[in-house]
Parts: sequence; structure tokens; C-alpha cells
Amino acid sequence: MAESQGENPWRRILRSGMRGRDVTLLQERLARLGYYAGEIDGVFGILTKDAVRDLQKAHRLRVDGIAGNEVFAVLRSGLARPVVRHFVARGETIAHVARKHNIPIELLLQANRLPDPEIQEGQCLNIPVARLLAYLPEGDGGERSWNCYEHHLASISAVAPRWFTLNADGTIIGEPVKRVTALASLADIRVLPVVSIDPHPRPPMAARPGAAMGRSGNGSRSGNGSRSGNGSRSGNGSRGAGGARGMGTGTGRSGADEHSEQAREREREREREREYGRERGHGRGRGAESDRESHGDGRYDGESELRRERDSRHEGGGRRESASGSRCDTDTAPAIDHGSEGAQWAPLDEVLMDASARRAAIKGIAAAAARSRAHGVVLSVCAPGPRDAYAFTSFVRELASVLERDGRDLSLDIPAPAPRPEGEAVGTGPLEYHEIARVARQIIVRLHEGPERLAVPAPPASPARARAVLKAMVRLVPPWKMVLGVPLFGVDFSAAPGAPPMRRAYSETANILDIYKPSVVRTEPGGACAFRYRSFRVNHTVFFEDATSVASYVDLVLKFNLAGLAIADLGDEDPLVWDAFRTRFKALRDSLLPA
Repeated sequence: MAESQGENPWRRILRSGMRGRDVTLLQERLARLGYYAGEIDGVFGILTKDAVRDLQKAHRLRVDGIAGNEVFAVLRSGLARPVVRHFVARGETIAHVARKHNIPIELLLQANRLPDPEIQEGQCLNIPVARLLAYLPEGDGGERSWNCYEHHLASISAVAPRWFTLNADGTIIGEPVKRVTALASLADIRVLPVVSIDPHPRPPMAARPGAAMGRSGNGSRSGNGSRSGNGSRSGNGSRGAGGARGMGTGTGRSGADEHSEQAREREREREREREYGRERGHGRGRGAESDRESHGDGRYDGESELRRERDSRHEGGGRRESASGSRCDTDTAPAIDHGSEGAQWAPLDEVLMDASARRAAIKGIAAAAARSRAHGVVLSVCAPGPRDAYAFTSFVRELASVLERDGRDLSLDIPAPAPRPEGEAVGTGPLEYHEIARVARQIIVRLHEGPERLAVPAPPASPARARAVLKAMVRLVPPWKMVLGVPLFGVDFSAAPGAPPMRRAYSETANILDIYKPSVVRTEPGGACAFRYRSFRVNHTVFFEDATSVASYVDLVLKFNLAGLAIADLGDEDPLVWDAFRTRFKALRDSLLPA
């Protein structure tokens, strides 16, 4: 587990005046990390105390110069952030220093607040470091993502390919891609495959795994929720061939088939949208011009536009937007409640309730990590309800223990707490953060969800919300274990009835901007950009992340002394974000740290 990697060499709290082998080990670790520059003599003196204080400041611990459990946890975790300093020698220029550390000159200027490139002999230059975890889409991510992965290996610390999915029965589906791991091995970066547990609409109670009882009688439900000929529901989810009132039964589409058919229809709609965009980009300039004329100058005017967009989605026929972005009747649609039918649920809920599925899931995740030759696993989940918090913590503890026996570690990717009404603090949700942080190596706090889960037009993430979330989370999770997860993609909201939000890579957004030439505004200082355009008589609102907005998240990572940043996904980004990374920190490789 994260706090028990290797044998603990420290059996007592160390403070000024103490001597011994454990003090020597403390000095050695601090020296390797760059905090201690004195003689390693086993005596806890002034220099050792100052080094401990510097370590505590760098990791947002209580600063008292005493080496206790918090300091030992940092040193044993493998996540301790080293201090990288350079003392200018005679004749050295800033260009020499930049080449020596393989960083741009702009990083030295910005990190040390230098007004000009002139440096003096003996001057101390600080070089900030952080971890950069990059998510890779399914498989090898396609040509766009793969090219990005190849070109920017030197700028990332670890890659998290989305290879595996957990089913409700505990089975794991998906296979690793060898060329991803091979390239990571050559570049000496960590491979952390993602095991995704995505939510989807909860089936009726009788259709869920483990449900043995159903309601019966005329016009009632029984079995697993199908409709029989006499008006009751029974069988396997199909509607009787004789009609709603007939006595005969037959086969029809099950609830799962209908769900998959809806998914296929949404995918066909997205493909039609993309095809329209390609046609528009190949010489249909007059149509694009007429769309711009009907829409005015394409200006996006902030909150008033959002309100009009929201009203248009909620109006008419007593219909409203569901949490997944689809339209549903207000009178018949159930509220999104973790304990009610129709709510969002995850296969993990079923795994936690079934002992055999739980054992199968742990065994399957460990086997998937072994097949991938990975350094660890990222478990990407949605927060369980309060009734599942203890079971989830127990599951994480058991999984981390199994992975540790294989020499691997567990990281958790969890959504950021939901925002509260204006004026209230951000909540922290039902998870037992203290406990899961003890056993997990890293906690990735994900600011965004998939576009399909956005009910109203809004950017997928916000620096203002990120700041509020971090202020709440640092009280529950050690900052040196926390990674901030941010999106690189944009979202296109269509005003067409029933049209789901579409995920847009930056290159796709740039094509739309080139065709329609709308006015682009920033939703908040340092936040995402937004614009509106009109295509085939349908209004669209687009939010997207660029280098400036992503740089705002990097600044928060450095301000809160977090472990690093996680970006989703490679290939979706503005190409200039890599300059924003390189001019703010040097990517930290775990292999370069002391064990």
C-alpha cells in the first residue's frame, strides 16, 4: 500500500539533538531529494532541522522541524517532490543552465521572477517540478493521439491508456496495446492502465443482478420486467407478439437492446454532424455565410445566452433535460437518485454487493495489470452513495493490497465534489477520503465529466471551481498525494431537440472557427473560451479549453503543492498547451527519485 512500501526504518519521532542510525537514514533521504546539504553523521542538528522544515513546506505539512509520521509517509511514498536548484558558476549564462537541465529559458525566467536573462555568479536558480499524467483514449487512441504521444514523451511523467472496463459481474474486458508500453519503456515513463467504471441508467429493480423477486398480477411487473399478453410484465423484457392486450407471447427488443439502439442512434447523429462539417469545409462557403448572416456576427454574450439556451431546452410539453443530456417527460421521468429506479448507477455498485463479483473484479484487475506489464492501475469511478462508502473503502484496501504483492500500486480517479449553491462551500461527498488516501498511491480529483452528462451548456471545467474544490479537498487528502484532473477537449451543445452534446477536439473546434468566424469570449478570467455559430438552421454553443485556460490549472497545481496534473485526453489539446507546461515546470520522472 501507499504508506507501507518497503519496511519502515523509523520507529520513533526524530527531533533536534537525537542520534542514531534512523537519523542517518533521514539525512540520506533528505540529501537525495535536495533538501539536506550537510554532513551525513547521524546527528539531528540545525541543518537537519532546516531540511525537515523545507520538506514540510514543500508538501504542505505542519512546519515544526520534527520528523514524525507525516514526514516519514512522504519519504516512503515515492511521491516526495525533490528540490532542483542550480548555483550559477563563473562564466555560466542562463542558456547554459537551461541546456544543462533540458528546460526552456522561459521556465527559469518565470520561476525565478527574473526581469532579464542576466544572471550572476553564485546566484541560486530554482527549477519547479511536477508530475504530468496523460490519458490515452481506447486502444492506442488513433493516429492523432498516437502522434501526440510520440512527440511529447519527454514532457510527461506517466501515461494512462483507457484499455479496460469493469462489468457488473466483476469481469474485465479490454486488452493492452503493446506499442504503447514499448514506447513508454524506451522513454522511461510509467504505464498506468485505466480500469473504467462508467455509470449508465439504472435498470428496473427486477432486471438488476441479484434481484430474484418481482411484482406480479394484471398490469403489474414480474420476472425481470417484460410485458406479457394479458397486460402484466413478465419474461425477459420483451413485449408480447399478440399486442398489448393479447394472450400470446413472443420475442421483442429487451431493455438492453433498446438502450444499445439509442446509443447507436446517438452515434449516427454525431456522424451526420461530422459529415455536415466536412461538407461545409469543402467549398460550401455560401451556405456558411448565409448561416452567419442569419445568426448575426456569431457573438457569444455570456450569461444571457446561457439562460436563453437553457430556457429553450426546458420549454415545451412539460419536458426537461435529464442528467445525461437527453430529453424526458417531467411527469414520468424519475429524479436522479442513487437509490431509485432510473437513477445513474455503476457496475461497481453491483460488484460491492456481490462477494463473488468482488473477488472476480480484484483478480481480474490484477491480471489485467500483469498483462499490461504496468507499474500500477488507475481505477476510474463515480462516487458511490453514502451506503456504499464503507464497502468501497474496503474494496480499495483489498485491491491495493493485492496489487502491492505484485509490486504495483493503485491510483484512484474520482470526480470532484459537486458544486453547492452560490455562497456555500463546496461539499466533499460521501467517500471516506482519509481512508482511501492511506491505501491509494495517488488520488486524481477529476474536474470534468463526459459531455453526455452535461445537461445545460457550460464548460466542462472551471478554474474558479477547481480553486474551491482544492480548498475543500486539501483538508481531507494530503496535497502531495493529490493530482488535479483537467479536460483538454471542448463540448458542442446543439439547440436541436434531443441532440446530445458532442465532444470536440481542439483541431475540430479550430475548423469550426475557421469556417464560421464567430466572436470568441472567455467565460471567466483564465477560464475556457466560448462562442456560438449556426449550422443548418440550428444554433450551437461551443466551450473549449486552450493554452491559457490549461495554464490556469497548472498554476493551481503549483500553488497548492499538488503531486501533479492529469490531462484528458492526448490528441484533444491545443498544441500550445505543451509550451504552457514546459514554461511552468519540469516533468518529474518517478524512476529518478530515491526508493
